[in-house]
Amino acid sequence: MRVCFYIRSLHTGGAERQISLLAPALAGIGATVVVATDYPGGRFSEGLEAGGVKLVSLEKRSRWHLAAPGARLTQLMRDEQIDVLYSVMPTANLVSALLRPALGRTRLIWGVRSSDVRTRRLSALETGLLNAEAQLSPIPDAVIFNSESGLRHALARSWHPRSRYVVPNGFDEGDFNFDTAARDRVRAEFGVRSDDKLVGIVARLDPVKDHDTFIRAASILARRGSDARFVIVGEGSKSWTARLRSLAADLGVGGRVRFAGNRADVRSVFSALDLCCLTSVSEGFPNVLAEAMLCGVPCVSTDVGDARAILGPYGGLVPARVEGAFADAIDAALASRPARELLRQHIVEHFSIPRLARETMAALEKVAKAAR
Repeated sequence: MRVCFYIRSLHTGGAERQISLLAPALAGIGATVVVATDYPGGRFSEGLEAGGVKLVSLEKRSRWHLAAPGARLTQLMRDEQIDVLYSVMPTANLVSALLRPALGRTRLIWGVRSSDVRTRRLSALETGLLNAEAQLSPIPDAVIFNSESGLRHALARSWHPRSRYVVPNGFDEGDFNFDTAARDRVRAEFGVRSDDKLVGIVARLDPVKDHDTFIRAASILARRGSDARFVIVGEGSKSWTARLRSLAADLGVGGRVRFAGNRADVRSVFSALDLCCLTSVSEGFPNVLAEAMLCGVPCVSTDVGDARAILGPYGGLVPARVEGAFADAIDAALASRPARELLRQHIVEHFSIPRLARETMAALEKVAKAAR
């Protein structure tokens, strides 16, 4: 199997990280793997070549510089005798669909990693890309979704893929684990005592993440007499951040809810928490839940996307935008938590990188076999 991933860049993002994990894993089980990007470099390009993956930049100069990079991509398919071109994210998917007539024997797979995008504001360009993606969805030989939720919402948006697969994200267990020293350091930085209960949410500050529910649940627990402390890790627009700070102050928990901004040491933050929360009104595959559980941290989440599958029997699930129920779930989770190793083992068993590679390879082989 000779496969080429095509993605805009490897600079930052969840899709980019998954490619950086999946590509060498496929190479490790016998595939010849190329990763083609519009723009060179990026933090997630580091180590790919050492993992047996060939990196190729299409040398795109700007958003509308399309013809030359497209020609380079089609020539790459011929030079490398690629069996399957696997594009990821809307822009790459649309470009690959337009190039489909020039791909010859190479099969085309789209990778889709979004869910219900109707819950957030979209720019005119984003709306146009998503509409075009739906209209062109019959062109690829198959579409691989990273969540059941993503598949459901695509079908609801009038997608018509020829064939479809769901392959959940994978996680490197070495990247996320509990660290006692980091726990002590971060809690001291947050002004949290060793015996305090620290409840956190790690997500960009955006309406779709519904931090309102997290803050309102914190205020409910404070009125009940709970001594739990709360931290919000992530950044957003100045206006939205100011609104959330005002909400916390108005509810009387301004001194109990800490806004920590973006953190590069997310693994250390997870280690510092006693409970990780997700209050989103929409998700596809919420990576944060799996990452927290790998660090041995229990989670409470709204019942969105594939959160139920990620948590399994070890987490609390609550309907979205019900702060009272969310506060109850936090209370219950703090009172009785599973052993760290149980949480970690659940993710290792169900969402490992080897499993991600095996299931992806199975989908690639089915598409190639159907073409033959």
